[in-house]
Amino acid sequence: MSQTISRRALLAAGVAVLPLQHAMAGGQGGRKMTANIENVDFGSPAGLFPENPAMREIQNRLAAAAKGKAGAISSRERCIVLVAAGAGTGCEAAFSARRLKALFANSDFSPEDARECLYQATAYIGAGRSAGLFAAFERALRKAGINSPDRTKAEQGDRRRKGNDLQIAGFGEGIRNFWEKGPADTAPVREFLAENCFGDYYARPGLTWAERELFTFSLLASLGFVPPQLLAHAKANLACGNGRDKLLAAIWTLLPWIGYPSTLNAIGAVDKACA
Repeated sequence: MSQTISRRALLAAGVAVLPLQHAMAGGQGGRKMTANIENVDFGSPAGLFPENPAMREIQNRLAAAAKGKAGAISSRERCIVLVAAGAGTGCEAAFSARRLKALFANSDFSPEDARECLYQATAYIGAGRSAGLFAAFERALRKAGINSPDRTKAEQGDRRRKGNDLQIAGFGEGIRNFWEKGPADTAPVREFLAENCFGDYYARPGLTWAERELFTFSLLASLGFVPPQLLAHAKANLACGNGRDKLLAAIWTLLPWIGYPSTLNAIGAVDKACA
């Protein structure tokens, strides 16, 4: 009787209450239900909405339709773009154990590849954002029973020269010794771009230059509202062989994760780069 009164009181107060048979079913069934609705396609955000069935359906429909338009990228490239989506939106939940198992079901893409993408992301989103993503990723690997500790090493030697050489290869001779150009009081950021962004991150093994540029473009598109950098890396992608079709395929893959304003900005950058 007291249980019935308690439920009536809750309902009278406007509190949503599960039907009695569900409320008394015990925790195990609830856990099983939550586990079963975790989406096994890493490309769909649907599994991020365990309590919102309509949202899951909407997201699954959009992700499936977007994937159907993205035939110009390989399965490995799709994985790279999707890691960029999770990193650029700061979505730690994208890197759950179940989702990582789905991601690595693709034999062309490994935990080491995904981790390398997170290293690359740090140059653009900063350590303040990437730290949580790294922690979520490593925690999910352990939970999934995937043994893949980070055994990589930081670059050594003349990182500024090495980084600037990579900048020149990607963006042209005009960027040689770029820190010597422009106002002297802002020279440090141009020096750090060569030494840190390119010398510490782009110089790392694990991803090709074209893959890093595809990841970077996708990451910037996911961040949204960074038009100068987005345009620069759209051009860099074209220069290294990632053509318009591939960039548009990346954008369709990103769409469910980043929304329409950022999608339209990314398309605009591709249009300008191709003009």
